[in-house]
Amino acid sequence: MPVVEAKQLIQSAKFDWIDNIYQTSNELSLKDKTGQTSAVLTEVESQPARIANNTFKGWTSTIEVQLFYKIFNPNQSFNLLQAEIQLAKLFIQNGWNVQRSEGHVNDPFTNQITKTFYFRKTIGGI
Repeated sequence: MPVVEAKQLIQSAKFDWIDNIYQTSNELSLKDKTGQTSAVLTEVESQPARIANNTFKGWTSTIEVQLFYKIFNPNQSFNLLQAEIQLAKLFIQNGWNVQRSEGHVNDPFTNQITKTFYFRKTIGGI
């Protein structure tokens, strides 16, 4: 499953700025986690790809990676943009494409800064 693959990929990078990785938002209780950065992974697209001769030769999946950044102490130094570049490069180096990257917004319930990426990968056939 693409979400499992993405979770394993992020775990393998051992980013010191990601405290929790969840495969669905159902696992997440943000009110208790404002002091931690969480990544929520969700599959948002799954469809046949590389169609030829009345069949398909591959499968395309898109996952959403939503980051909920911990609420930082103003005296702490953390470069969100540099961290996000590292994350995007990790996916690109492992055969994914950045389909979309949304802007930063404040979560109205937790007041955390959030960022959402959409990564796409096609598996199988040429």
